[in-house]
Amino acid sequence: DVIRLLNALSPVFALILRNTLHFEAQEAKVLSQAEEYRALLHTNQDGIITLSGDGTVLVANEAYLRMSGYSHVEIQSLGISDLEANETRPETDRHIQKIREEGSDRFHSRHRRKDGSSFPVEISTTHVPGRDLIIGFIRDLTEKQAVETALRESEAHYRELVEILGEGVSVVDASAT
Repeated sequence: DVIRLLNALSPVFALILRNTLHFEAQEAKVLSQAEEYRALLHTNQDGIITLSGDGTVLVANEAYLRMSGYSHVEIQSLGISDLEANETRPETDRHIQKIREEGSDRFHSRHRRKDGSSFPVEISTTHVPGRDLIIGFIRDLTEKQAVETALRESEAHYRELVEILGEGVSVVDASAT
């Protein structure tokens, strides 16, 4: 009787074993992908923050923490309106609602550091409706704006020199034949 019972149950055991091995392989694949995504999040040069649907900061990568001066623990106690330096809280709430309705947005703003100073940023956001999350990719524009300012000042300086000279100025390439 035991042998007949084992013979009858062996296809069931084989199915259970096959499903278990398949599940373990899938689990390993998911864990590997999660590790890859974690590495991307933490090694990216741009700041990345994830917000709940109401604007509470859930997580920020190392790049954003360096930009803002906050620690992981500190930033998780903040909302995006605490970091946003250009918009008032009601404006930020309306902006979050717009992102949730439209699915994404790209804009320039200023964010507030822990020390109270602010810095210019370009932000690209995406709403994840199934989980009601907003993911923000944040680029610090401080260096770019400094270069643009220096270029404008240099152009203005040379333009002023040309106007002061009052005569024509030509540029000649000595290496040209």
